[in-house]
Amino acid sequence: MSRPFRCLVGVLMVLSLATAANADLRTVYQAGPIMYPGADPDYPQGSAVNKNLGSPYYGYLYVADYKNTTGAPKPIHIWRPENPAEGTGAATYVDTGLEILTSGTALYDPFAVSVGPDDTVWIAEYGSGIVSSAPPVPPTGTSVASVPQITGVSSIRGITVVGPITGAQVYLTGTSTYAKKFSGSAPDPGTAGSFSQDYTLTVPVSAGPYGNTVDLDGNLYIVTSSSLPGSNAFIKIDPLGNIVPFPSPIPANFIRTSDAASSGFVADKSYPGGGYLYSINRTYSNTTNPGDMAMRFDLNGNYLDGYGPSLTTPPANYTALAIARNGTYGTTDDLGNVIHKVSFEGNGAYQKIIKLAPFLVASAEATTANAPVKSSPTAVEGVVYFGATNGLLYAYTTADGNPVAGFPVDISAAVGAAVQLLGRPSVYYGKYGKAIYVTTNRGDVVKVKPDGTIGWAIWSRAGTSTNTATAPAVTSDGWVFATINGKNGVQLLRIDELTGESVIESAVLAPASGSVSNPAVDGTKVYVGVQEGSTGDLLVLNGVDLSPLATFAGGEGVVAPPHVNGPDAYVGTMAGNLYKINSANAALDPSFGTGGAAIIGEPLVTDAFVKPAAATTFAPGTPLYIGTGKGKVFEVDSMSGTASVLYDTTDGTGVVGGLVLNPASGTIAFGTSSGLFYQVPEGVHAAQVFRGYGAFNGAPTYDLTTGRFLIGSDDKNVYAFSCR
Repeated sequence: MSRPFRCLVGVLMVLSLATAANADLRTVYQAGPIMYPGADPDYPQGSAVNKNLGSPYYGYLYVADYKNTTGAPKPIHIWRPENPAEGTGAATYVDTGLEILTSGTALYDPFAVSVGPDDTVWIAEYGSGIVSSAPPVPPTGTSVASVPQITGVSSIRGITVVGPITGAQVYLTGTSTYAKKFSGSAPDPGTAGSFSQDYTLTVPVSAGPYGNTVDLDGNLYIVTSSSLPGSNAFIKIDPLGNIVPFPSPIPANFIRTSDAASSGFVADKSYPGGGYLYSINRTYSNTTNPGDMAMRFDLNGNYLDGYGPSLTTPPANYTALAIARNGTYGTTDDLGNVIHKVSFEGNGAYQKIIKLAPFLVASAEATTANAPVKSSPTAVEGVVYFGATNGLLYAYTTADGNPVAGFPVDISAAVGAAVQLLGRPSVYYGKYGKAIYVTTNRGDVVKVKPDGTIGWAIWSRAGTSTNTATAPAVTSDGWVFATINGKNGVQLLRIDELTGESVIESAVLAPASGSVSNPAVDGTKVYVGVQEGSTGDLLVLNGVDLSPLATFAGGEGVVAPPHVNGPDAYVGTMAGNLYKINSANAALDPSFGTGGAAIIGEPLVTDAFVKPAAATTFAPGTPLYIGTGKGKVFEVDSMSGTASVLYDTTDGTGVVGGLVLNPASGTIAFGTSSGLFYQVPEGVHAAQVFRGYGAFNGAPTYDLTTGRFLIGSDDKNVYAFSCR
């Protein structure tokens, strides 16, 4: 089964507004849904998640349950996301009611589970020493007893399977402190195949590891047993079965018992070696150090972060979980969630499988006040710029989260009034070099130099303190264009990039509007959208003297800037029409949709963008994408205007700000005002959904340096989502 190029990891970075934030840390995990409720005598052990994006079983959870009894076959329970489109990003799960029955009748059978890239479910039995396979959703009560793939392996506690069943590699670890690798094939999960042992070796741990993991290069990782600070967290075994040096020192404040633990691997090309490792550990259970922990390392053995009471201050809901011992059995999914077995104090037989979703909460104290980030960030050459409602302009390096010298810049002090920064900073290499241009809710336009000093600041003559100014556009010939939505009405400014002199102000283009778009400049033409207008809601002006040239979509409302693509300009309206305009003569293209408009029928609240032709095979026209106020993303043929729904969030709060594209993978990303972040891979009408953030108000940006999407939130942070 082929898999599309896809985004993998959840939240990786939060940039604090106050001090330098450590990049890519996840020091706090929020407790996610209880996916397996558990009840005596249920006794879950290993679990596995289907990580195969594009599969109908993406996000399914498989739980091995030996029920703490002997004498009868034991089940593998199957749970699925309540909303299948959310996959591993789901917040709620339902029991499918389906079970896979194992062959063993001994205690601890079944013990561990793995899901292959072809959706095959692999099951390891501790007491029976059998490895079996099953389809992802067989009829309930399906037994795998008659089709074992591997037999005669004692005390299996961990299994990872790489490759489809027609050419699988099976990695096993067990109580007798061994590591084994088998290779072989079977025609399908319901038929016994032929497997032979590639290697077996004794591993230097004092207790058998409960789980293992394999990276993209075929290296096997096993969690060690040592509780001594500074000791290595992992043993690494190369594809030939050799133990190789892998310094992975444990932080000094990490305390655990001598029990070995589970491990997990999440692939992410932005990390050294292509991913990172989790060690999921059992800890002491007492009043001062209750609960379980996990540590995260890169593939060079460097400790990144972790969760658990001995590592960081736990979130309030962590204590409420009353997590006790026996949390050793766990795994990770493709978003960095930890799927964890837990027991509860006072009832060792009452077990649950919970999901711990990565959600870092960094300090958001600014110099003077807390500050929601309603500004869309802009990432340029490894630096992200964004403004906040406290009037400060921030700049952080995207690779390590460190503040840039000279920032934050107090824009309120520069303009002599308390202002907010709500629009996207514009970063340009104009005629006079690099600069950052910002606007305020008062109507100011400010030029900031790369060292954080002010180049110039002007307050428009277009009105009074009721003004707002949109993100400016800067041209290569030295002009800055900004739209003012003030007491006097909507006007366009043309400003000298070097001096900040307001050279030209247009006439009042429309009455004071509920919303004004950022200007879009194409050669000698400037496009401006307004939500309310007397002569038209899309205004086309001469870029030299700012005289009106044409108007379109009268009364329909335009809140997002037009997208200019070569000879064509595309603009969506609140009435649900997407117009195509010939930018040479400022006339509608009659061959597009109906008389120049594709009829979408939902408020079009984002700008439109055309995906590069090299990234797609759509015909006859390159696809165009636009988001709606009802939470949908539409794909539109840029030549004919034929439209279809690419993705429906069913969120109801709508797409906010705009869409952004990863040019390498074709993945589209956007946020919603309810605090959800979506990544829709190319060719997949499903998405990875990230939850638990404050409202998103602006569009994301794509950082070419790290390959991450960045977006600001009302919870006063800028989040970075890694995209593969």
